[in-house]
Order: sequence, then structure tokens, then C-alpha cells
Amino acid sequence: MEAAFKLARKGASMVVDEKLQAMIPRVSVLVPNYNHASMIGRCIDSVLAQDYPSFELVVSDNASTDHSDRVIRSYTDRRLVYERQHANLGMVPNFRRCIELSRGEFLLAPGADDYLKPGMITQCASILESDPEIAFCHTAVEIFDDEGSVVGTTGAFQRSYVRDGREVIRPFLMGKRVVNSAAMFRRSRFLELGGWSSDYLNCFDIDLWFRMLLKWKVGYIGRILVGFRSHAVSTDWTILMAEEYLRFLRSMFERLPDDLADLRTLEPELVRALCTQQRRALSALPRSPDRDRVMAIVSALAAEEEKGGPPELWNTLRAGARRTVLTWLSRLPDEMRYLLGERLG
Repeated sequence: MEAAFKLARKGASMVVDEKLQAMIPRVSVLVPNYNHASMIGRCIDSVLAQDYPSFELVVSDNASTDHSDRVIRSYTDRRLVYERQHANLGMVPNFRRCIELSRGEFLLAPGADDYLKPGMITQCASILESDPEIAFCHTAVEIFDDEGSVVGTTGAFQRSYVRDGREVIRPFLMGKRVVNSAAMFRRSRFLELGGWSSDYLNCFDIDLWFRMLLKWKVGYIGRILVGFRSHAVSTDWTILMAEEYLRFLRSMFERLPDDLADLRTLEPELVRALCTQQRRALSALPRSPDRDRVMAIVSALAAEEEKGGPPELWNTLRAGARRTVLTWLSRLPDEMRYLLGERLG
């Protein structure tokens, strides 16, 4: 009788565990917010309107000084988990706090000033569910400015795929990066890698994708499923990022395994190109000791790039024209866009 009672209790426990498991959302959408009261409502609306049946929305407000708290608290949807920090944690720690508050296995972290298009969660989750070796899945995005006008796109001319991460390391190094707001990733793989690195203030997300690509598969959806805001940054941030991007680019080449060592030949060209880009951004800033120090570093490294290359003004005009044309073409039907992408490379 006692053995039967123990067995019955064990069976009941298993039923309870299964019910609890069923209550845990499959997907957690993480939105770290700081002073985006004017935009976070659109972000929240776009998430809550998703058709995926099992998700939660986790918002951590990083002690905003605007009326973000009032906007977020106006939502009563049970899928919304909200915490307001009493003191500013810093950007990366606030991302980590969202992780701590969440429960899902699939994680997505759009910016509070970005938005999801219909079906985004369903399409990304279906890719991750198809193969446990896929560490993350990302999509094409449209880039919009502070006025809400679409000013660019990334990834819209490439077909969807699932590939071994190492197969896309080369284009990743050459600038075909992953937009953080458009990438859904596995919590288990994230934790296995130790999460986001503390070595970077802005490149922490790119660093995560790089490390995942070296170990697992990646999925890509060639449809524009996320809106990503492009906005001006402060002088101090521009100076800080000029140094960090250079340091991060070099660290990627240092971490390439031996079987990908041939890719290290790309480093000089990419460093020079990045230096030219950063020098252009720094030139627009008012002079200061920090600005001049970083300017000297990137100017010295970029000097060789200028020899025999096209004038910098021409490069700027050409990039602007290309961005305008691609933005217009991105509105074409999927198949036409993919064929154009294959023709244009």
C-alpha cells in the first residue's frame, strides 16, 4: 500500500510538472528601455500583435527620466512582464536583467525604438524548432529614421537558408552582420557560451553572433520582418565606438580557428576600410583631446587605403545613391528581390 501511495504521488508530481511546463512561454521577447517613451508603445504593440501562441514580453526600464514608466504601465496584457530599475544599470546589464526575468527557450531582443512586423516570431521560431543545432535565426530589416521614413534595408535581397555557421563567417567578417533586433536565439546556446561579453559596450551582440557561428548552424529569413531605427549618437559615443569597432574587428581575426586561418588575409583591407569610415565620422565632431587622439590612430591606419583609391567624396555619394536605390527595390515581391540580389551579388 505504501509503495502504491508513493507511486501515485510520483505520478501526480509528473502531471503537475507537465502542466507547469506547458505554462512556460516558448519565446521571450526582451525589451530593455531607456528614455524611449515616444516609441516604446509602438514596439510593445507590434509584439503583442504577434500570432505566435506561446510568448511573453519582458520589459526592463533602466531608470528612465522621461514618462516611459507611465506608457509601459498603461498595458494590462498578462503576457507583459515589467520591471523598473531604481538606478541605471548600464546598457548591457539591463539586457542581462531582461534575460533573468524571462522564462522562454527562444529569446528575441528588439530595441525599444524598433518594431516587429506581423509573423516575425512565428517564422523565426519555426526555423529554430526545425533543428536543435540552429543557434539563432535572423531576418531582413528595414531601417527608418527619426521621422519614421524608411531610409535603407539590409538582407532583403538574399534568399532564406539554414547553413553551418562557418559557411557564413566570411560574409559576416566583410560586413554582412546580424541586426540584434531581428535575431532570435536559443537560451541554452547563449548560456553555453557564457552570455554576452563584458568586453564590449556596443559590439556585445555582434560578438555573440560571431561565437555562435563558429559552433552551430544559423537560419536566415529573407523577408523584411523588423523595423530598425537609425539615429544620431552623441559625440562621446562616436569616439568610444571608433575605438571599440577597431578592437572588435581585430579580435574576430585573432579568434578564427586554424581551419579558417585563410580568412585572416582579409584583415588589412577591412581594417583600412573601417578606419576610413570612422575617420569620416570623427571629422564631423568638434575637436577635443579624446577626439584628436582617436583621430590620429585611425588616420595612421587609413593612410594606406587612400593610395590609388577613389576620392572619399565619391565613395560617400556612391554609397548614398546605392542606399536609395536598394530601399526602393526592397519593396518588390520576394522572388524578384532575390533574383536581383543574385544578379548584383
